[in-house]
Amino acid sequence: MPTAKKPTKGPAAAGDPFTLGLDVGDPLGVHGALLDGLPFSSFVRFEKASRLPRAEVARLIAVPPRTLLRRQQSNRLAAGESERLFRLATLFRLAHGLFGGNAEAADRWMRTPRPALGGRTPLELAATEIGARQVEGLIHQLEHGVIV
Repeated sequence: MPTAKKPTKGPAAAGDPFTLGLDVGDPLGVHGALLDGLPFSSFVRFEKASRLPRAEVARLIAVPPRTLLRRQQSNRLAAGESERLFRLATLFRLAHGLFGGNAEAADRWMRTPRPALGGRTPLELAATEIGARQVEGLIHQLEHGVIV
């Protein structure tokens, strides 16, 4: 049974809203924080940084509206919800890195169908682990100059 921990903070979390306040350089710390469930403020932090409507973020992390309201009242996401939010935030962090921090370019890229993703948008694929891995792979290819 996981022990209750606060999200690990550190240099990797400083200034980047897409880390959700977690030290992404400490994977085991992130793992523990996700199992414990992230505070609802992580959802709000991502919502503001991504500029996605609350309903869309909730849909992408598979949280029905009434459940989202309960999570807000309890100030805690469940473990699975936390993992899905972290997965989504990671894709946004990677996309923003790909575009040198240009939020508009990264957001547009996330919403544009990509031939290398079977004509789907990166945001669509973010809804599943396997889809997110495909998006991560594409980002890494583009970072290394692979034409796709």
